[in-house]
Amino acid sequence: MGFQVSSDQRYRGVIEGFYGPPWSHEARLRMIGWLSERGLDSYTYAPKRDPLHRGKRWIEPYPTADLDRFAELADTGRRLGVRVTVAVAPARVFGRHNISRWFDRDGDGIHDGHWAALKGKLSGLQGAGIDSFALLFDDTAATFVPTLGGSSMGRFHGRIGRRSAEHLDDASLFVVPAVYSRTWGTLGAAGRRYWEALADELPSGVPVAWTGPKIFSPSIQGADVRELSQQTGLPILIWNNAIVNDWVNLATGEAAGLSGWRKLSFGPGHNLDADVLDASAGVLLNGALEPDLTRVSAACFGDFVADPTGHDALASHARALEAVAGAGASTLAGVYELCRNHLLLARQRQESPRLYEAARAGDRSTVRTELEAIVALAGGAAQLPAGVRDEVGPTLEKARLLAHAALTGGGSARVQARRIKWVVARRPFAAVHRLR
Repeated sequence: MGFQVSSDQRYRGVIEGFYGPPWSHEARLRMIGWLSERGLDSYTYAPKRDPLHRGKRWIEPYPTADLDRFAELADTGRRLGVRVTVAVAPARVFGRHNISRWFDRDGDGIHDGHWAALKGKLSGLQGAGIDSFALLFDDTAATFVPTLGGSSMGRFHGRIGRRSAEHLDDASLFVVPAVYSRTWGTLGAAGRRYWEALADELPSGVPVAWTGPKIFSPSIQGADVRELSQQTGLPILIWNNAIVNDWVNLATGEAAGLSGWRKLSFGPGHNLDADVLDASAGVLLNGALEPDLTRVSAACFGDFVADPTGHDALASHARALEAVAGAGASTLAGVYELCRNHLLLARQRQESPRLYEAARAGDRSTVRTELEAIVALAGGAAQLPAGVRDEVGPTLEKARLLAHAALTGGGSARVQARRIKWVVARRPFAAVHRLR
């Protein structure tokens, strides 16, 4: 049948594309089942901590045990109507093992050994039953300094995509470029040259991923998607970072080998305008580090896909909390109330937890009521499903301990109010917890 480059390819689902501990195999199987139930059709494997997916070992083939797991994911996806995509990332910011243009004896513009390794890796995955692939060039030098991109790099990345498309048989492919955010008008000259050269090399119909005007985009507009597609001739696939929470642990030391911090994130992800689905080749929601909590946001996305124009984000989120947590829905809603702000998304930053607002306003009565509710909230954890309980447990315990300390602290009323306001307003204690 040949390589599938249908212009009406649609990806509507979740991508495991974050930095940090990857999900377990069992969590992926559960996610595929959940996506099917929610009317979504895509799961993409791209955890950045998998050394065989990204990093200096990308060049190595997956061992048999990993291929067996991929085969199970693919079989489950086919049975449930969910496309399972496996991504390979042959480049990173700092890496002498990046795929290169040097030592090219056959004149195709790609390092002979690197191309042989990539081709062999794709073939091994295809032999395991994978029929959908992605090539990732994200978070490389040109991502952060677009002037380092330009035509040469765009042409090189497009050539790798084209050669991969030619090699694959009866498979789908999408590409994540090095320059993957900003509108066409704000890309700058080098960024536009990169996209134009990428488009010149890629086969027609191969979707290219884009995160919107920003890496963490508070709003993604169909008009911006259409303009980028019209200027480049490429189908645009939205990589939506509305709930991803890997940036917290990276920014607080995990990237340097420290324990880092974690912030729970399982909101409705309401940053998509209604016409984005029609304008794009689909949307992949980048998951949070917590797979069971990601199911909340995935359920909301499924509701959006079913009815983009009539979508009620808050009502959808309430239903999703109940679907995921069952009898513990009120407890999970309380956890969300504590940590719902996504600090990098303006639309979600506007919704501050009641405790934070009361502390800022100096409303001691409301602060006390909210702190007492937090202490009581921790007692409801037993009603949560085991997986959800494991994911929210550290945050709930941290919140309980600090709320109790704020309630029982000594000093004058003014000092106590100042302490509570400092703990709550200046240190959003329930928003983060130490990774263990």
